[in-house]
Amino acid sequence: MKIVKPSVELLWCTIDPEIQIEKAGRVCYKSEDKITEDSAGKFVKALRKAGHHAMLEHACASFRIITDRGITHEIVRHRIASFAQECVSGDTLVRKDKTIKQLFDRSFSPQGKTHNKTISLRSCDERGNIIRNKIQSVFYKGIAPVYEVHASLGYRIKATANHEFQLPNGSFISLNKLSIGDSIMVNGRPCLLKIPDDELKHLYLQQKQSPQEIASTFSAPYSSVLRRLKALGIFVKRMNDKNKEKYTKNHTAFSIEKMRQTILEQYNNGRVVWNKGIKEEENPSVRSQADSLRRNHHNNLYGDKNSNWKGGVSRRIALRKKEEVAHCELCGCIEKLEVRHIDGNDKNNQKENLLKLCINCHKKIHRGWYIGKKAHPDTITKITAVGKEPVYDLEMKAPHHNYVANGFIVHNSTRWCNYSKDKFGNECTFIQPPNLTYEQTVEWRIACVNAEDAYFSLLDKGCSPQIARSVLPNCLKTEIVMTANLREWRHFIKLRGSKEAHPQIRPIAFTIWDTLMDIIPNMFEDLTPLSK
Repeated sequence: MKIVKPSVELLWCTIDPEIQIEKAGRVCYKSEDKITEDSAGKFVKALRKAGHHAMLEHACASFRIITDRGITHEIVRHRIASFAQECVSGDTLVRKDKTIKQLFDRSFSPQGKTHNKTISLRSCDERGNIIRNKIQSVFYKGIAPVYEVHASLGYRIKATANHEFQLPNGSFISLNKLSIGDSIMVNGRPCLLKIPDDELKHLYLQQKQSPQEIASTFSAPYSSVLRRLKALGIFVKRMNDKNKEKYTKNHTAFSIEKMRQTILEQYNNGRVVWNKGIKEEENPSVRSQADSLRRNHHNNLYGDKNSNWKGGVSRRIALRKKEEVAHCELCGCIEKLEVRHIDGNDKNNQKENLLKLCINCHKKIHRGWYIGKKAHPDTITKITAVGKEPVYDLEMKAPHHNYVANGFIVHNSTRWCNYSKDKFGNECTFIQPPNLTYEQTVEWRIACVNAEDAYFSLLDKGCSPQIARSVLPNCLKTEIVMTANLREWRHFIKLRGSKEAHPQIRPIAFTIWDTLMDIIPNMFEDLTPLSK
């Protein structure tokens, strides 16, 4: 067991922050002509006294904070800041009907907070089975750069560079260590029509687009559009159809059957088709019909020798190419195999667009990622930067510290590592709470040693590090990088430096205050009454 003290380190600060703030403020006040070599400090002090703190948002600072896990959960509640811990974008689906942002937003109401702890999400156990699991907490991690990951089966997710994805061997690795072609674990396939319900309603009800047009616009199967419209309760048969004349109008099932029987009776009593016995030289309509038959004469040969050949790979050839695969490409099953078109287009029979699947996996891909019962490997096809977005994360109930997000198996915010590989040797590192008596210190150390012994015992018995990590206490050392503008740092220092704040977070607030006072005293000197 190793004990270290908490610490705070300034990593980065806006160059000449007072000058940057003055430039922004002078534009606001239309007084750019009053900028001089020594005017910045006076101007910033005047802004602070006047309460015009919005201008302080034009300068930022980043700190590296070493503390325990309980305090990092306090720190990440500052919503305006950005944090360098793992997280995903707010539109990430963690349930069929819930995004991670929706779970966070509703946690502010007493009812929603309770419901978050009673609903079930999906986690992956050590055997690769998808199981139900409970939420411990939902966190907002600020605004951070995110990257979109694409996988070959159609998965997409936006996450920060240090968010961790599960590998086929059960371990987790951060996104910044993954490359195109690497395998990660997934659970089925996301919905092929990735648009919000409100947008779908607008297209169908206001813009009067047919399901076929919506499917074509978003490159989604017609069946996916139809299923979504029916689930929303707004689908009306033949509504918005641009070719309604193809339907038999003003008929019921009874009248159609009556008409059919009448026609059959007429033919039985001597009725003949209108062109029977008429030669094409005798009637222009018959001549036109004959010419059309000659032009479009059908022969039933294969491939490019078929009269209906339009190029590409035929379904028969594609199925023959897939005969070499004798098992389901997702679960390995060898019974009841079918061929699946990845892009949903039955006409695209290129070999790379085909999957050999068992019936169960085929159904799972059609219905969505949230019905899968096993995790499967998939290949990363693209990783692209998409800019900065609000990001969130979850803490799941032990021992399964992961959850399914947009079909990917990802790690949750309970950080873990294999401490047997720690640079200090085979020991865990803890932060000791302040102001403990001798008896309390002895009791605390005994608890930490017992937790550490249990952790290494689980590792020795073959338990994975992320599972063994669940026995370690909140006082385990954790690192976090926090970036915020100077206005938010003022708020952080006021809130976390007060006498009512947690006794372990107050020293962090004061250290940040001392550091910023050395750099920009004009912005922070009014906080002096916050004594240590």
